[in-house]
Amino acid sequence: MSKCGLFREDAFWQSQRVCRTDSVLTHSAEKNADFPIAVVASGILLVERQLIGHLRIYIPTSFLQRSAIFDGDVMSQKTQYCREHALEPPAFSFYRAIGKRLFDLAVCLPVLFLVFPLLIVMAVLVRLDSKGPVFFNQERLGQFGSTFRTYKFRTMTHRDRIVSAEVLPGHSEVTRIGHWLRRFKIDELPQLFNILKGDMSLIGPRPALPEHIHEYDGNGLRRLLARPGLTGLAQVNGNIYLSWPERWMYDAEYVEKLSMIDDACILMRTVAVVFLGEERFLNRPETDQLTIVGRAAGPTGSDESEPPESARRAA
Repeated sequence: MSKCGLFREDAFWQSQRVCRTDSVLTHSAEKNADFPIAVVASGILLVERQLIGHLRIYIPTSFLQRSAIFDGDVMSQKTQYCREHALEPPAFSFYRAIGKRLFDLAVCLPVLFLVFPLLIVMAVLVRLDSKGPVFFNQERLGQFGSTFRTYKFRTMTHRDRIVSAEVLPGHSEVTRIGHWLRRFKIDELPQLFNILKGDMSLIGPRPALPEHIHEYDGNGLRRLLARPGLTGLAQVNGNIYLSWPERWMYDAEYVEKLSMIDDACILMRTVAVVFLGEERFLNRPETDQLTIVGRAAGPTGSDESEPPESARRAA
């Protein structure tokens, strides 16, 4: 027992002045109930007193399970991943632990409501343009090296193929409607559902193929400390016009400096990139901006920001 009474405390949580309990979270999850922050973590009570007095705020269990500060499994994954790759965890912040998830939901829900008619139209066009399914699903790397299935509109012909090259503009197997979907990033809009599920965030490093983790340098490994995003710092600084190590440098920088202001700025810049094109925003990082550890060669597979339909059956 720790000094928090009923709450168990380990070294990491003690350093962050936060106590947690697995039993309360599990019990509430089983009942699909809501429970007060006051019952969960003493560290949150401190923030609560400073910001809003002694109010008791209730947060849905489904949200808490996707918030690192409450989810013991997430924290154990983080600790294990950092130890395995000799990485120092990023500094604790309220936005990193909880605020970012709230930001995702606050933006994603209204945007999804607004673009839903567009998604239906695009689905019909994809189906009419070429044979094959409407959506392409693929396993991708998530936070701490976990994997999840991403959703996107199919933009290439439907056939078996092996992942061997990055899909760049003008690729011969990109369909007519697929060209425009890729050009304006509409093919990635279904990933809003990945954000709602908690597998992704609005802003973060683009999700990579699982086998790419073996090619990562120090910056590449550090990018996995954040949830993958629909757009990110590398995407608003040149994206496919950057080398892989340069993209990883931007991703690692984002993880270190993560804040709500940065997320809002990246989101606004993404709108400009979509309409004006990535090449106009090419900005290579300084070579001494962050220390690059390990291999400098990038993966020879597909692009993270524009994944090719490949492997099992090109969707």
